[in-house]
Amino acid sequence: NLFFILGDRALDGHGMTLSATPLLQDEHKLLSSSPEGHPYRLVALNGLPQILTFAWDYNRDTLLATPVLALLLGLLTFHLSRRGGSPRRELARALAAREFVPYLQPVMNNQGALCGFEVLMRWRHPEQGMIAPGNFIPLAEECGYIVPMTRQLMEQTLDYLLKVADRLPSGFHVAINVCAQHFKNEDIVAECRAFLAALSGHDIRLVLELTEREMLDGDARTLSIFDALDEIGVLVAIDDFGTGHSSLSYLQKFHVDIIKIDRSFIKGIQEEGPSRLIVENILDLARRMGVALVAEGVETAAQVEMVRRYDIDFQQGFYFAKPLPPAEFSQHFLPQT
Repeated sequence: NLFFILGDRALDGHGMTLSATPLLQDEHKLLSSSPEGHPYRLVALNGLPQILTFAWDYNRDTLLATPVLALLLGLLTFHLSRRGGSPRRELARALAAREFVPYLQPVMNNQGALCGFEVLMRWRHPEQGMIAPGNFIPLAEECGYIVPMTRQLMEQTLDYLLKVADRLPSGFHVAINVCAQHFKNEDIVAECRAFLAALSGHDIRLVLELTEREMLDGDARTLSIFDALDEIGVLVAIDDFGTGHSSLSYLQKFHVDIIKIDRSFIKGIQEEGPSRLIVENILDLARRMGVALVAEGVETAAQVEMVRRYDIDFQQGFYFAKPLPPAEFSQHFLPQT
C-alpha cells in the first residue's frame, strides 16, 4: 500500500504504473513524504477504507468477477456431488431406481443342447452405461445391499420366466448367485419358495450358486436353511470350484448338488499338466459324491470336445454365448412363437 509518485503517475510495489489522481484526491487521508526539494514523493494509503476505495477504483472487474466465479464453482461442485455422490449412496440410488438388471448366459448339456442359464447382474447406469458386476458387487456385499439387489434380480428373472416358460426345455435350470449374507436369516427360503410357487406347473429348477468372497458359517441356523432349501427342491452349486479357500469345506459341511469347475482349469484342460490333473480329480470327487459338474469358461471347440470326452454334465462360456439381455436370449436360444 506504498506508492512512488512522480508527476501525475504512480508506481506501486509490484512495479505497475497507474494514474496518481485517485490517490491524491483525499490527501488528508494519506501518509505522504514532504514534496519540498524533491520532484517525487512516497504515499501510503492510510486505513482500511482507503485501501478498499483504491481496490474498487483499480480492481473493480476482479472484485466483481471473483464472487461470481466462486458462486459458479460452488454450483458446479454441488451439481457434481449430487450427481455422483459416494459409491454407497450411488448404489442406494440405483437400487431404488431398479437399475440392476439380469443378463442371462446359457448352460448347455453334454450333447450341446440348452438346459438352463445363469443369471448375472448388470448395472444399467443412466450416464455410464452398462457396468460389469466386478465393479460393484464387492462394494454391494460390503455395505449390505447385495441381498435386496439379488431379491430384485429374482423378481425380474421370474417376470421373464413367466413369459417364456412354455418355450423352455423340460428340467430347465435357473442359477442365481448368492453369498454368505443371504444366509443370515431364513428370508432366502421364503423367497425361493415364492419363486418356485409362481412357476408351479412348469418343470423349472432353481439353483443357488455360492460365491466365496465371504466365508459361510456352518452353524446350526445355516444348516437348517440348507435343509429347508433342499426340502423345497432348490439345488445348491459351488461357484468357481478350486479357487476359493472354502470349496472343500463347503462340500464337507453342506448338501451340495453341483460343482462348477473354474475357468482357469478348463483353459488348461487340453494340455498335460496341473490343470488337467485337477479337473480329473474334481471329476473323480464329483462321481464319488454323486454331484453334477459344470465346466465354466468354455471358449473354444477344442475345449468343448475335451469337456465332452471327460463326460462333464454341463458347460457354459463364450463359445456358446456371452451373457445376454433376456430379449436377446429368447431370440437366440428359444423357439420363436
